[in-house]
Amino acid sequence: SDKKEVAKIDGASWYYFQAHYSAFEEELEKRTKWKPTGECELLILSVASNSTEGDAPISFDDGITINISELIADGLISSISRLFYNIFNVFRDNPDTTLHELSNRLAQKNGERAVLDFLGVIPGSSGPITAYKRLKPYAVKVIGPGPDPT
Repeated sequence: SDKKEVAKIDGASWYYFQAHYSAFEEELEKRTKWKPTGECELLILSVASNSTEGDAPISFDDGITINISELIADGLISSISRLFYNIFNVFRDNPDTTLHELSNRLAQKNGERAVLDFLGVIPGSSGPITAYKRLKPYAVKVIGPGPDPT
């Protein structure tokens, strides 16, 4: 078995299964345009909130794909934990937040700085390019396969 205990939280063991992860990654690649970069990435997808079953189906149509390694390298986030803190706070305030609402809230947190970057007020900023880099990661992207061209 490829089962590996990765953490113990409040006495409960958390496990990682390489075979399960690989199967899920293959499914993502089949059903979306998303491809792994090999970097530390966060992929946020929607689930059907109207499901009466215990399992909620995942929507592969659109998502937020955040290259965390790139954000850290560009100095756009201070830490991974801070990024997750900001995301979790959005859902704490409203558990029914949609992808687009999450995108807007995350962009708002970076919006004031992006405007200053755009205007060239911040020393060392490359203006519009820095502003774009600051907001781009939080955009909702169409990742689904789209219509069949034939």
